[in-house]
Parts: sequence; structure tokens; C-alpha cells
Amino acid sequence: FGLYELFISKIDAAENDENKSSQILAIHSLDQLKDKIAKVIIMVLIVGFFQRVLHTEYNSALEMLYFALSITLLSVGLYFLGKVSKH
Repeated sequence: FGLYELFISKIDAAENDENKSSQILAIHSLDQLKDKIAKVIIMVLIVGFFQRVLHTEYNSALEMLYFALSITLLSVGLYFLGKVSKH
């Protein structure tokens, strides 16, 4: 949708001011498109991580600590990703 809107024609649903939920489709520059694609890729990687983690067996306290640290690092990374994208 982003490539279509940037290079071919505007998408009416994306430009509609009455429906704020469809503003995700509004792309006005190539940088916005790159940011949105990067966020989608990061979310896919996080979902893949959690799919692997859910099927892992934890046999020691150290493995549980690694699991907790990985969740914490993902949370901090997502927090800073949200902070950077708003500015």
C-alpha cells in the first residue's frame, strides 16, 4: 500500500479524516515507509522468538534467568523503538 500511495496514486481510505484507525495506511515519504516496514519486520522477529521460547523446556534456574533477561531486553528495545519513532 505504501509503495502504491507513494508512486502511483493516493489511497482514499488512507486520506479519510473521519476514520482515524486507517491512518496507518497514510504514507507521505519513503522514510515513513521504511520505518513502517522495519517495525513490521521487528514484530515478526519477536513473534518468532516467542514461538520458539514457548516450546523450550527449562531445566534450571539459570535457563529461567536467561528467559527473563531476554524478555526484559525485548521490552526495553521496543520501548526505545517507540520513543525514537515518535520524534
